[in-house]
Amino acid sequence: AVYNNFQKINRIKDHLTINQKFMFTKVLFYGDFESFSRTVDDLDQLPDMDAAMQYLEKQSVNWDRESREFHEFMEMVEKRFASS
Repeated sequence: AVYNNFQKINRIKDHLTINQKFMFTKVLFYGDFESFSRTVDDLDQLPDMDAAMQYLEKQSVNWDRESREFHEFMEMVEKRFASS
């Protein structure tokens, strides 16, 4: 079997630690928890990675794509839409 390091998750929301919520809100959403929550809820409703990427293109205008938080957030998104 091919080693798949991504365990698929059904909802990003259910897999965020308190720490991650705080970190993502602070760094990616400029402290706006409402906006963070809405984004995660919206992502969890989407059908696939393409839809997620299109959605994030609109949302993430000012995100620091070099940041650890950005990469960690994107990893959650990838896990959500992993093919199995």
